[in-house]
Amino acid sequence: MRIDVRLPPGQIELDLAALARRLPTLPGPLRAWRPADPSTATLLWRSAPSGVYVYVVPADRPGLAGYVAFARVPAPQGEVFSPHAKFAADHQRLGLATRIYQWMLDGGACLLSGARQSEASHRLWRSLGRSRPLRFAQVTPRALHDLGTEAPDNAFVDLDTRLLLLGRGRTVDSVVRRQSPAGSVYSNS
Repeated sequence: MRIDVRLPPGQIELDLAALARRLPTLPGPLRAWRPADPSTATLLWRSAPSGVYVYVVPADRPGLAGYVAFARVPAPQGEVFSPHAKFAADHQRLGLATRIYQWMLDGGACLLSGARQSEASHRLWRSLGRSRPLRFAQVTPRALHDLGTEAPDNAFVDLDTRLLLLGRGRTVDSVVRRQSPAGSVYSNS
């Protein structure tokens, strides 16, 4: 997992504008979710076989202020999702991503990070890990393998290493294999 995502200025706003244009054509009904702060934004969400999608609609302008796409990940048991989030600059640092991630975790879903994160995303995961079980996992074609709560320094250059947040009521044994995969450079913690 690498912490090296940096987007060019204005890219997030361009991506959000494109998604806002496509939103009416996306399959499945949009459901209202409790407002984050009605004066700031309203949250809408939809579920699809591929995952769960949450859209942040700003109160002060048309379009989208952000979204989180929770892509479904095959797992031995239960729900595991890999989130991808983008928020416009004026909707960052308002706690929206934290509340949306917590909503999924409270529902029992486990969250698996992507292979790359921004510094802000990594801080969010670490913050959530103070109140939720946070593990390191190695992704292989057939399974997730537990690397424990502390990963070696070289884990941050390996794109197969990810962070795993366990949802309410979930245990590491229900999501990952406890032993390291054959040939792994990592040992169990």
